Amino acid sequence: MRTLWHTSRSPVLRCVHALTFGLAMAAAAGVQAQPIAVQELDLTGRGGPVRAFLATIDLNDPSIEIVVTSGTAGGNNAIVPLVRTDTWAQSEGVDLAINANYFGNLGNGSGQLLGLSVSDGVIVSNPRIFDGRYDPALAITGAGTAFAGYLSPSQLATAREGIAGIGRSSTDGLDGSMLVDDGVNLGNSARVSPSTREPRTAAGVSQDGRTLYLLVVDGRQPGYSVGVNLFQLAEVLIDAGAWDAINLDGGGSSSFWYQPEGGSLLTNSPSDGAFRPVAAHLGVRGASVPQPGSYRDGNPVRGVWLRPPTDPSQFDALCDTFAQAGITDIYLETLYWGLAGNLSTVFQRRYGFFDYLRYAINTAAARGIRVHAWLETGYISFSGSGDYLFDEDPDRKVVNIQDPATTGDIAGQAFWNLGNPGVQQKLSEYATELGEIEGLRGVHIDYHRFPVGPSGQAPYSYDAWARAEFQSQFGVDPAVSASAPGTPFWNQWLQFRRDGISECANVMHQSMAAADPGLNFSAAIFATATTSSSQLSKCQDWPTWAANGYIETIIPMAYGFSTTSIRNDIQTTLNLSSDVPVVAGLAILTNATRPSITAQLDTIQERGVEDFVLFDGATLAGVSTYPAELAAWISSNAELLREDLDNNHVLDATDRSLFYAGWSGSADPTSISNVRLDLDDSGTVDAADAALFDQAFIRWRFGEDGVVDEKDLNALLRARSDAAGIPGPRLHLFDLDGDGDVDLDDETILNGFATAPLPPAFDANEDDKVDVIDLYYQGDTPRDVNRDGRVDAQDFRDLETKVREFEFFRMSIPQIGP
Repeated sequence: MRTLWHTSRSPVLRCVHALTFGLAMAAAAGVQAQPIAVQELDLTGRGGPVRAFLATIDLNDPSIEIVVTSGTAGGNNAIVPLVRTDTWAQSEGVDLAINANYFGNLGNGSGQLLGLSVSDGVIVSNPRIFDGRYDPALAITGAGTAFAGYLSPSQLATAREGIAGIGRSSTDGLDGSMLVDDGVNLGNSARVSPSTREPRTAAGVSQDGRTLYLLVVDGRQPGYSVGVNLFQLAEVLIDAGAWDAINLDGGGSSSFWYQPEGGSLLTNSPSDGAFRPVAAHLGVRGASVPQPGSYRDGNPVRGVWLRPPTDPSQFDALCDTFAQAGITDIYLETLYWGLAGNLSTVFQRRYGFFDYLRYAINTAAARGIRVHAWLETGYISFSGSGDYLFDEDPDRKVVNIQDPATTGDIAGQAFWNLGNPGVQQKLSEYATELGEIEGLRGVHIDYHRFPVGPSGQAPYSYDAWARAEFQSQFGVDPAVSASAPGTPFWNQWLQFRRDGISECANVMHQSMAAADPGLNFSAAIFATATTSSSQLSKCQDWPTWAANGYIETIIPMAYGFSTTSIRNDIQTTLNLSSDVPVVAGLAILTNATRPSITAQLDTIQERGVEDFVLFDGATLAGVSTYPAELAAWISSNAELLREDLDNNHVLDATDRSLFYAGWSGSADPTSISNVRLDLDDSGTVDAADAALFDQAFIRWRFGEDGVVDEKDLNALLRARSDAAGIPGPRLHLFDLDGDGDVDLDDETILNGFATAPLPPAFDANEDDKVDVIDLYYQGDTPRDVNRDGRVDAQDFRDLETKVREFEFFRMSIPQIGP
């Protein structure tokens, strides 16, 4: 370390507490590569002794989390409570903390923040602007990179955490510059009091933005530490490796607190004799690196059931709330009361020529959310909405032998017989239609049963088709020989009806899978449908669906009013699920007293189930406290995917960037800093791990089968119209490079992922024809026109060949006419 004003002693006195091991390390060899490395510096020189603490933070390490004091959005000069740095550090559970922004003390324990403060994406205090320029600031992006400088509005939009120094003011003639700008020492023109020796706090970043430096210098203590001026402060940061740096609040506010897990406490010596309550802090949380086997298997499902609001703009707002709350999947009611929410050719349309389902898929994808089509398959009409289906075939409607006027659970409701081949054919065609829709993640069946009946009874469906079919198989009319429990053929008749409903699930699943095997076929069921006499009438034999592979995900509607009831429903489902994945269906409705969201999620987690779908999405968004409660539970309790390298419970392009930034491209021996990347636990991080990561990345976006084909390409091309990304906590599902939009670069990445041949896109200028003009466009703006996942000279050669073929064909056509 070169310290121009250093005179007599090594600038590094000792290096203490490398984060992961909590061991003191020899300073003579310099700072070893650890997620957080702390040095206690002796900078004694002309003017007296100087002592300081320097923390070097490796932002490439996935265990690192930067934390800024939280608060609600407060506009300019936000009013916040004042808290001592040591108190804040312990309450937040961080390993390292320093003071941050300048502030004004308003008395009564509150202060006025000066300049930018961003915490977890929330702008607590707006940037201070003087003469049209923001103050110098430090920002940490969602991708885990640091930036120090004069933030532009676009850079501010990407900040997940941020703090600021103080720029120019009318009170003095200083420029209010950065401490360090592109490696140049600007301390003499920075603020505040650049020429005097004071306690100081500063933050810097490396040229690549992947290393953060935090420096606190003690002062105002003759014989121990007299402090530094701002030129000297900048010089220490340059020596450490900072390319850009800002000055933070100093004097009695300067605070340094460090206590890694299992390590001893290290603090600076505040000039007031104790830590001063301050308005803002910056902390570093170094989570211990989880060991292999402590991560979840498979992608999470954190969903909501949602009936689409009539006004599509309300759907946009709901998606924003869902993303903030941590929702990954929307089960959108797409077939209900016999009307379809897509441009169906099988069922009458609810929205005319507006394709709500496609709109929802694109809108949700922009917030990183997947959409499943939720179908009410057995409940097919309400107040006559689906009676057109009975006009086609009156014998489809269920018949109640005890009360022919009752055709549903409530007045006006009508079910049809899911065992009827005509009904099965209709639903099979619809499953095929849905399976062909680009970007859809799954098909979800609900009300896949007969209506509710008296306990111990199964009065449905004694329709003409069912009676004739049963008689052809067993030689008796069920209306005579199986009219109630205890009659001679009752058991056979009960099984016949259950088998018909089961077969309907089977044919729907087969039809959907034939169109797209990557879609998930799920069912909402009653856990005790086959074990409780009160459920007998529904004939919902879901354990057979699971055992025979008719469904891929079981969602028991555990809507109980106590955690005991919820726990029992989940356990019953697990016992009968035949190892088919179980996702808990939980009620959060406010029409009755139910356990809190937290209590319900804790309950299912006790049973080993973390995935859930909440009924319903409108309630989640409509109760002001619900989204934050859900987000907090996910953040604190949900298991991570191993590939989720930034630990935010989604797998996106940020994680992909972190993986490839942390892997050299060859076989790297596994160490504490890259163990998260060794996905196959082979002892090295290599191409095999990269392949595993990409497979996980693909499954999150394109389906659990890992297939990327023309249908996925078409879904991305639909999203290409989103020229700019949707601001929020999530990246677009098809923003594969993490730059905030869906464009040609993302298309090229998808082409590289393709597991099936993709049709070439030789129309380089997108004018719907391939001709010599495309060669000019390809020369100016190269594209991946041959869809091989690369943009290179081969694209031009292949396009040239295609154009020659086209020109030859055109010249071969005989001329007609004069």
